[in-house]
Amino acid sequence: MVILFGNPSLTQDYVVAAIYSATNNLAIWKASSGAEKKWIYLDDVGKDLAVDRHYTDVIEYKGLIYAASATMGIISIDPFNTAGNNGIVIKEIIRSPFIFRTPTYLAESSKGNLFIIRRIKELGDYYWHNTLQFEV
Repeated sequence: MVILFGNPSLTQDYVVAAIYSATNNLAIWKASSGAEKKWIYLDDVGKDLAVDRHYTDVIEYKGLIYAASATMGIISIDPFNTAGNNGIVIKEIIRSPFIFRTPTYLAESSKGNLFIIRRIKELGDYYWHNTLQFEV
């Protein structure tokens, strides 16, 4: 999953956020003018966060990037605040309330509210399958 924060056709200050790999890690690419252009891997800079770093969704919302973990932890990332580690500021918004993993999604409503949506799945003999419901 990849999101683009800003329009590279209109500005040199844009950010790309990507969930990558089989373990769903998160990385940020800052293309700001004057900044070193490289991937910032959150599994490196976010080690002190209690949020499970198995990310399931990422969204741009009101000037920040929000990421949801598989255990319903939420972090916000300010990619333009250079005071933080590697030129970004990461804050834990919701500490992971669950120890088991379930897909968690983020959505912006038509009224501008941010919603956290959790997918409840049935546990089989060895793995999760069959969606039972969604909780908002």
